[in-house]
Amino acid sequence: MEKETDHEESIKLSEAQDYKGWSPEEVALYVIQHIPIPQKEQRIKIICDTFRQKNMNGERLQQISKSEWDEFITRDVAHYFTLPPAEHQRGVNHPVVNTIIDIHSKLFDCRSGIWFTALQFFKRMHSYDAVYNDEEGIWCHDRGGRPYFNPGSWRRYGFYPQLEGETKEQVDEIMSTWHVAYHGTKFINVNSIVQYGLVPPDTEVGGVKIVNQRGKAGTIGSKIPVYVSPSILYASHWCYTQPHIEKDTYIYCVFQVRVRPGSFRVQGNTLWSGGWPDKSVIYDERFGPDELEWLVEDASDLRVTGLMVRKSKVNPEQFFKDLYAKHKKQTETPRGTGKGVWKWNSSPADGKTLDPNGPFSDYEEKTNAKLEKAYMNWQAVCYLGNVETDTGINPYFVDFNKMEQIRCDNNKLRRAIKREVVK
Repeated sequence: MEKETDHEESIKLSEAQDYKGWSPEEVALYVIQHIPIPQKEQRIKIICDTFRQKNMNGERLQQISKSEWDEFITRDVAHYFTLPPAEHQRGVNHPVVNTIIDIHSKLFDCRSGIWFTALQFFKRMHSYDAVYNDEEGIWCHDRGGRPYFNPGSWRRYGFYPQLEGETKEQVDEIMSTWHVAYHGTKFINVNSIVQYGLVPPDTEVGGVKIVNQRGKAGTIGSKIPVYVSPSILYASHWCYTQPHIEKDTYIYCVFQVRVRPGSFRVQGNTLWSGGWPDKSVIYDERFGPDELEWLVEDASDLRVTGLMVRKSKVNPEQFFKDLYAKHKKQTETPRGTGKGVWKWNSSPADGKTLDPNGPFSDYEEKTNAKLEKAYMNWQAVCYLGNVETDTGINPYFVDFNKMEQIRCDNNKLRRAIKREVVK
């Protein structure tokens, strides 16, 4: 029986090194680190041989174009990978293949010298790296009973959030059941957070007291919480991130975190009037304006799982001004009239579930109220949580633009929905 090897521990190649001197085998092993499941020794040998045959060493990797690297991976290499099942098929390629294709750009970015170097707090986990884009459309995972939507146009540098004394099983439980949220920060703070984690203001780490940079909105008593958001768009607001400028490019840094269920309070948009003039105007079309901030008081209820990075040519202040103007104009027109009753196509799972003619069943009262509120707020989507259908109880979300109910763990399972006005 062929032995399976986890090269995440054994290979010490990282973005912090100058990869120009890497041999074809080292480039291949670096690529293999990005696959979430161990690869058999024989398969690793075949992949390394392919890199050698094409002389795909570090120097050549620096010289070729992104399209040439893309072609090499998809044509010559990808079919050798043993890949995990994709929770969502996001475009033509498997998500892991897309992450490997992004290696060309990621290494080029890391060579610029602006990236983090302190990796002492959490272990760098290349197999948790990912690259996202808006073209994937809207997809949603369920994480502990709350939604994790497609971040869109961000790259994730992954970390394994294991603390001293914890078992792999305990960390796996955190990754599967804790909620996903984001914390925007200035670039200058990245190394400190990677090294020590997210901690409340006034905490002393590394001999330095953490200074409050967020205000005290929603604070109870004297202890100032850590502010995170389920919306990466909200967490990346320029007042939180103050994007780093490199030539004509703005670079946003946001930490992806896991949050222990039940450990936080929820409140709405608290940006000052210069950052978002009217708090009732939808900020992120995936969330209501009253659920954008989570207040976490105990640092043990947070784990940093990734550094999210996005590059843009657009001035950050102008971007958010334009976003506000767009949403303000949109919400000036009522989305619907009267009181809506929401219904879902209740055909058998193997039937015509997208048939606009039904049959339809009413949502239960609480879910109907949630849908109506989200719809009238001009949300594009609404996370429903668990819904019972003929296939059992599973987590779903609704896409109002497509008027479909979509299962979170399998976006091919869809049902038509409709809104009827009560006369």
